[in-house]
Amino acid sequence: MRVSLQRSIFFATTLFAATLGAATVPAYVVRASGTSLFSVQLETDKTVYHTREPIKVRITIRNIAESEYGVRAFPPWLLSDLIIVDAQGKTVTPSVTPTHPGFRGDSKAWGIAPGKRVVPGYYALGNNVTFQEWVPIAFWGYELAHPGFYTVVVTPKLVAWPLTSPRPDYSKFPNAAPSTPVRIQVVL
Repeated sequence: MRVSLQRSIFFATTLFAATLGAATVPAYVVRASGTSLFSVQLETDKTVYHTREPIKVRITIRNIAESEYGVRAFPPWLLSDLIIVDAQGKTVTPSVTPTHPGFRGDSKAWGIAPGKRVVPGYYALGNNVTFQEWVPIAFWGYELAHPGFYTVVVTPKLVAWPLTSPRPDYSKFPNAAPSTPVRIQVVL
């Protein structure tokens, strides 16, 4: 029996759609026990930002395996660790309290067929509830207040299982390879 993959909660996924003007880099393959299952792509909405301007990222997960996998669905700030390095090669420490909208959990999962992609996001609550796939780095606790060049990478923390299994055998990827780096510049 298949797990219901379409239950509604306070965040959702969309199929990947290219966005003009985004800083796109090649995907990096996530490996589990030597087997490539997913590629993970990180994008920024721009390449140059002003100090304290919101910097937004989008994460795309693609199934490159030969069978369909279920992936535990979480918003991006729970699915991954965001790492930022300055021009001197020093890791930037999160400097603000994460400001994400929270998360209501349940047993939701994505079913990702071979070759298909999902973009994790969240619902921005307020007057108009809208789905957001571009996520501010403040949700991970970052604010880049100093001019300079920075490199941003994401390390996914996926929990996945083959949907062909009669009883899910959960595989966790705590040490998954990071995405290919995205370089940005912060100016005054």
